[in-house]
Amino acid sequence: MRDPRDLPMVTVPLAGIFTQGAAIDVSRLPEAADVPTEQIDAHEFVLRVKGPSLRAFGIEPADLLIIEPRPDGRAATGELVLAQLGERVLLGRWWTKQCRRVLMDASIQPITEAADLRVIGAVTVIVPHDAHAARRRR
Repeated sequence: MRDPRDLPMVTVPLAGIFTQGAAIDVSRLPEAADVPTEQIDAHEFVLRVKGPSLRAFGIEPADLLIIEPRPDGRAATGELVLAQLGERVLLGRWWTKQCRRVLMDASIQPITEAADLRVIGAVTVIVPHDAHAARRRR
């Protein structure tokens, strides 16, 4: 796999700052970030991660998440998704069976289960902080 720092980049607006279990923070917008051109489609959006709570998924603070929106609120079992429960937004592995809607952590233990748990989007790419930060320094 090629080093993301060597890929052509595009500057995109951030949709917000994501912290596990909180509402998406849009207070610091507009803010932009560089992501690899070939890894983002026009309909996708980008969030910056805040806090260390996603390390078990291999996601570090300040990493960027490229998200494919799921307006129908659906995902395949096992997909890494952003899901919303009330005002809370959570990242985890989606699991659904026999009308149960469960979000799992990296060790496949339930984070939450609720009938009104809704998928916002699927994580398609994780851009490590050092890849997009190094590009800005060049």
